[in-house]
Amino acid sequence: TEEFFQESGLHYIRSFDGIDDLPIDDYDIFLYTSNADGMPNILLEAASKGLPIVAPDIGGVKDFIKDGETGLLIDDYRDSGAYVQALEKLKDADLRMKLATNAQKLLKKGFTEEKWKRGVVEIFDE
Repeated sequence: TEEFFQESGLHYIRSFDGIDDLPIDDYDIFLYTSNADGMPNILLEAASKGLPIVAPDIGGVKDFIKDGETGLLIDDYRDSGAYVQALEKLKDADLRMKLATNAQKLLKKGFTEEKWKRGVVEIFDE
C-alpha cells in the first residue's frame, strides 16, 4: 500500500496484480532483469501469454528457460550488453515464435497444477 512507502525514500506508483496487470498486447518480448530469484511465476505467466522471454541465469530460472529453446538466458545479470545482444537476436520473428511456442509446450507439460500438487505431497510424505 501507499502508506507502507511513506518516508521510505521510494516512490509508490501502484500495486502490481500479476501478468494481466501489464499491457502485454503492446509488447513482443518479456525482458526479466532480476538479480536474485527462485523460479519466478512471472516467467510462467509471460510464457502463457505467448511472449518470448529474455532472463538472467539466476536461481531456478533455467529450470524453465532453456537457452535458445524456450527463451534466451543471460549468463551475468549485470551484463547489459548481453541483454542488447539477446534483443538483437529477437528481431527475428521466427525465433520469437519458436521460443514462445516451445515455452508454452514446456509450461503445459512440466509446470501443471497437478505436477505441483504431486511435488507437495512427495515433500510431506518424506
